[in-house]
Parts: sequence; structure tokens; C-alpha cells
Amino acid sequence: MNETGRPARWWETGRLLGPAVWIGATLVGLAGGACTVAPRVVPSPHELGAGASAGTLRGYHHWWYRIAQIMEYELGFPRLDVELFLYPHQHALERALIDDGMPPDLARRAAGTLDAVGRVTKVMVNEASFRPLRWPQRLLVLSHELTHSAQYVLSGGRRGTSEQWLREGFAEWVAWHVAESLQMGSVGRHRHRAAARVLAARYTRSLPPLAELRSGHDLLAQLARHRQAPIYDQAFLAADLLITEHGAARVVEYFRFFAENDDAEANFTRAFSESYGAFVARFEEHLGTL
Repeated sequence: MNETGRPARWWETGRLLGPAVWIGATLVGLAGGACTVAPRVVPSPHELGAGASAGTLRGYHHWWYRIAQIMEYELGFPRLDVELFLYPHQHALERALIDDGMPPDLARRAAGTLDAVGRVTKVMVNEASFRPLRWPQRLLVLSHELTHSAQYVLSGGRRGTSEQWLREGFAEWVAWHVAESLQMGSVGRHRHRAAARVLAARYTRSLPPLAELRSGHDLLAQLARHRQAPIYDQAFLAADLLITEHGAARVVEYFRFFAENDDAEANFTRAFSESYGAFVARFEEHLGTL
């Protein structure tokens, strides 16, 4: 479990569904059959800012606006013209992912495993899995997913071959930075707890290494195989090490490089001045010092 009180988690990415929520969402989805259910839509942060003063926004509208503000002004992300789509249940999210161009098999696995997915111009949420969460928990998910949407923007609107563990780890780091800025969490406290969970999992050999988390397919496979493993904690610690050494701006630049080419190894070296293999080996040593 983590600070959000949820199991260790989520493709490109999203939070893992808890067992009770997963069963309930599945039953609702089956009952819905093939019907298309219209989502609730929260406009992009810039539309929200233009249409009303920030002080008058409430609920999802308010927090969507505040998250984007922090990401753009504190962390240097590009303009985030990303809408928030709230689907009533798992089946509706799966149908929407397919309509958005995701292969049906991957959409089924994503909707059955995750409770939110960040796409190019939208973040798509299974609202049935959000309903039991408090706002601090929801904000972590939304910030994480908006980071994934930003990664698409930085890479010219496509996924590219960027490292999945770094996509996830940076999204986790951004989410906790946002939470800290909103006085709803602590990056330092999360770092400490993440390290404890990762070290415990390494001791029992239940945690896949970064080398087995390089693509979205890798991530889904490992989440299915190791559902309770602190996979996102490990990714957070790896991203945190890079940010400590190079700054968050270099990670943002790393994703920008994929708009120019798809050479994963060269882009990693260009961004962080060491090869991917060298960093992975050094990270393993780093974990031993925690």
C-alpha cells in the first residue's frame, strides 16, 4: 500500500483499481452492454482560466486549473491544453480508449487495470474508481496523468520510445511536487516511504528491475504479474535521482528529444550525460545505499 491508501499501481498511466471497485465497475460495464455513455468533460485549464476567475471554480474544475498552474509555472511544462473526461465506469472507459485509437486488447487491459489514462489531448478517468477517493488522492492521480499528456505534447504528439519507467517515475515525482505545493503531501516523506517499500520488495525478490519496464506493454505485464509490488515507487526513486543530479528541466528536455528522433539510447545519453545501461547499474548501487 502507499500514502494514498491504494494498492501499488498503474499503463501510461493510471491508478490500479482496488478489488471492490474493480468488481463493481465490471458489473456496471457488463450491465451497460455496448451502449455509449457520454462522459462529463472538464475544459482545458486555459479555457477554465479564460472563462472565469480561479476563485469561482469548484470541484474538478478548480483542481484541474490549479494542477496545470503548478506544472506550467513551477516546473516549466509547455502550455497544457488538455481536457479531463470523466467516464461513469470501466466499460465506458474501455470503449472510449478504443474510439481514441487504442488497440482493443490493450484498451481492455488498460481499462481493467487502471483507473485513469493520460492521452495526447485528454486525461480519461474511470469515475467509479475515483468515487471512494478523497481529494488529495484524486489530485495525485490527475497530476500523474496530466504529466503523461504533457509527455505526449513534448514528444510531438506521439508516444515514441522513451523509457516507460522514466515516464512513470517522472509522473509520480510531478504528482508529489504538486501535492506538496498544494500542502496536501510531502515529496520528502514520500521518498522515505517509497525507499522502505522498494528495499523490502528487493529483499523478497518481488520487484522487476528497470530493464523490464521499458515499454507500456512491459509495465502492464509486470503489474499483472506483481500486482502488489512497489513498481511506481522504484520508478519514482530512479526519476528522483536523475532530478537531484540534473534538475527537472533536463527530464522535460529528455521527452522533447523524442519529437526529433526515436533513438532511445542516444536521447538518454544526450539528456543525462551517461548511457542508459550505466545509469541502470548505478541506480542498483544507489538503492543499496538507501
